[in-house]
Amino acid sequence: TLLVLNQTGKIDLVKAAETLSAEALLWRGNPLEADMQKLLAELYFEHKDYRLGFETVKKATAFYPESPPINALLDETRLVFNDLFLNGASDQLADVDALSLFYDFRQLTPTGARGDEMIRNLARRLVKVDLLPQAADLLEYQIDSRLQGVAQAQVAADLALIRIADRNPEAALRVLNRTRIADLPPSLERQRRILEARALIDANREDLALDLLARVDGREADLLRVDGYWKTKAYSQASDLIETIYSGDEAVPLSEPARMNVLKAGVGLVLADDQLGLSRIRSKFSDRMAQSAEWPMFEFITRPDAKPAGVEFKKAAREVSGLDSLSAFLSAYKQAFATDPALTPTEPSPQGEV
Repeated sequence: TLLVLNQTGKIDLVKAAETLSAEALLWRGNPLEADMQKLLAELYFEHKDYRLGFETVKKATAFYPESPPINALLDETRLVFNDLFLNGASDQLADVDALSLFYDFRQLTPTGARGDEMIRNLARRLVKVDLLPQAADLLEYQIDSRLQGVAQAQVAADLALIRIADRNPEAALRVLNRTRIADLPPSLERQRRILEARALIDANREDLALDLLARVDGREADLLRVDGYWKTKAYSQASDLIETIYSGDEAVPLSEPARMNVLKAGVGLVLADDQLGLSRIRSKFSDRMAQSAEWPMFEFITRPDAKPAGVEFKKAAREVSGLDSLSAFLSAYKQAFATDPALTPTEPSPQGEV
């Protein structure tokens, strides 16, 4: 009767579930109970009540591990799970509900590349809605349970970046350290060094970061060196490096992060009492800063009589020094490395939040 009602679209799922559950108790231990449990699970899946469907299958397989109908149901259940997390059916669920469903029934995750892609699909979705800790935990599970070698080291880089964006540098360092292996492809080795240096800076271990960066070149490495020098109060070195980074084609406009770094260079030279360097910065960058919103501050900071003891200068210095460099790092990182864009956060978590 239930089958006929279901085929005609007249079934009441609640009443059908109650009926099947009651009937199954009467036939406990009988092969007919397995058939009832199979039908009940299929009804739940058909009506998109996935949690109850998976729970029903879990109980049925525990009671009837050798039953042909239940084994067939298990195959159907794996297809439902794949459809949810590989083919996009879970997009109809709330983000937290989809994550909870995956974790509670992750034993249904297929082995191999399809299962790994399923996990990354869910992680991408969580990064997109700024659920960074949850996305990171998913990749942590993938590293711990499913991957080895170069594949593990690459996913560890993705995970480290998410941990850094979530302002958890110690967790980023831990995953990089425990997935360290010899003879990685040079591009991946460099990528992991950049991430390790960023995490060390964020963890207030700037000296170690600068030592690590001594063996790395490139613009994103130079920007990290600026952050490291600044945090160690090596203002002259930070300012000189900023000048080198942006002393390119004068016809190329400076981006907003670049302009803020030029302001930082000016502040650093005032703090270092380097009047010659300050004059050079003013001469080199005045034309490129003149039409920007930052010009008034640049003009004020780089004038010959700027003094670090002045009230207005201290205010400007606090504004420049307080800028969050992590956003600029995330942007530079995306440009430098061929990463999965959907797994690369565009903005860090707000300061003070983890």
